[in-house]
Amino acid sequence: MPKITFHGEKTVEIATDKTILETSLSSGIPHTHVCGGNARCSTCRVFILDGLENCMERNEKEKALAERRKFEPRIRLACQTKVSGDVTCKRLVKDEDDIAMLSQEIGPEHACTGQEKRLVIYFSDLRGFTTFSENNLPYDVVHVLNKYFTKLFNKKARILSGLKSRNKSILIEKLGKKDFESAFS
Repeated sequence: MPKITFHGEKTVEIATDKTILETSLSSGIPHTHVCGGNARCSTCRVFILDGLENCMERNEKEKALAERRKFEPRIRLACQTKVSGDVTCKRLVKDEDDIAMLSQEIGPEHACTGQEKRLVIYFSDLRGFTTFSENNLPYDVVHVLNKYFTKLFNKKARILSGLKSRNKSILIEKLGKKDFESAFS
């Protein structure tokens, strides 16, 4: 069975049907993988120090991300890379904060620090707001903003309500969060 050496950490056996990430996690290495090992981020990336020829070719997911991020051939996603022989690599996202955060989690099912969810993000840019806020009293600015958000809320609540019933999504709005939560509960 091939071996993978995590530079400065440990050497473990790796099954040819397992990824570098699966192997590191099952071996107790707190390997960062924010997207859960789905090639949607690059936090699990490793630098192949030796044995690049023993790494399987990049799959479509890894290839797309590597091209987008302009990774050189020796930078690989641990969540997608499988090996056929001995490899030495170095984790690139590794610091005390990462290790402490992941070490608090128990088991590989909890080692992911994030998850994908469908959501709606609303951004509103008010033209000339900086000049307006500099030339008016703070209470006047707050009054105008409250008026704006009240009108916006009534219209937005209908739109978001329709989205929630169709997609069963959880909708959170930073401004007016209590109003939004009560509108959809």
